[in-house]
Amino acid sequence: MTGEGRKEPVPVEVKLGRGGLGREKHQQQKKEQNYAKRQRFHAEQKNMFVRRMNEKHVNRNTERDFYKSQKVCEQLDSQSVGN
Repeated sequence: MTGEGRKEPVPVEVKLGRGGLGREKHQQQKKEQNYAKRQRFHAEQKNMFVRRMNEKHVNRNTERDFYKSQKVCEQLDSQSVGN
């Protein structure tokens, strides 16, 4: 049975560092995972900030409407007492 061997030689990879086989790949995966976690955290923080600002705006408008309504009621009360 001839002709069933490798067609190309096995590539030689010279390791310069002290890391083991596959260590760089593992470190790169960890780095990418940490980056993804940070991105999710920042997106969540941004969403929370926007939500707080929206709530603050709604509360401010509600307080303004309440104050105006209170003034109108006082004005109507003073008119009805005067008549």
